[in-house]
Amino acid sequence: MLAFPHLTLRTLRTLLLAWLLSGWALSQEFQTPADAERGRPVTDVYPGSLDGSGADHARVQILPDDRLAVANSAGLLLFDGIRWQLARHPERRAPLIELAYTPDGRFYGGFPDDIGYFSADASGVFHWTSLQARLAPQARNFGVVIAALYCARLDAIIYVAGGAAMVLARGSEAPAATLQPTGAFTSARIVDGEVWLHDSRAGLLRMNASGGVARLPSLTPILRTQALAGTPAGIASTTSGQLVMTSIFLGGVIAYRALAAMGPQKI
Repeated sequence: MLAFPHLTLRTLRTLLLAWLLSGWALSQEFQTPADAERGRPVTDVYPGSLDGSGADHARVQILPDDRLAVANSAGLLLFDGIRWQLARHPERRAPLIELAYTPDGRFYGGFPDDIGYFSADASGVFHWTSLQARLAPQARNFGVVIAALYCARLDAIIYVAGGAAMVLARGSEAPAATLQPTGAFTSARIVDGEVWLHDSRAGLLRMNASGGVARLPSLTPILRTQALAGTPAGIASTTSGQLVMTSIFLGGVIAYRALAAMGPQKI
């Protein structure tokens, strides 16, 4: 048995504690991400209503700074990992269904009969700025905005409601270009930098650089089939050089390819 007559019991305890702590610090340095998550719940569950927000969440985005932005039925919800922040329309309009985040830190979106953006002041509080004045008076009663998109190629914001698509150039006070559907717009997405809309009667539409709409002839027969009597729920992405659009309808999925020789495939 080793003896250290010159060391007191308190000194030995201090040395032992220092040795244990150094071993723990070394283990932390070499632990993997999986080790860091060990023992934590698989999911973090937050209450359905936070800071006066609504119970419905329509769109979620992860921002470049890792914050979470949520289009909530009451307004814009932001989560920085510690706290939630709610920004509401000054007239308490609701719901907010879509968000378009731009490089200047603005959140573009639309409420019933109002379009605009949320931006933060010097203290970090977000406020709503309406852009409705850029619409012609007869175009201001458009209803609920179902999509808000930022197209970097056009450097424009596209707001889509059932009865109109409104294109506003950023950094300009020019009036918005308003596009009318043949039937009703049901969904809109940006795919590989292009703006795509679905019209309940005309089918799938692609927005051209001038802000107008050009139909893809090769897709017209597919979109006019009786199988598409339901309302498509969304537009998806592309694969390996071929444009592939998907719409969910009546329990099925149709994939559209921008090649005339290829027909629809039901998945």
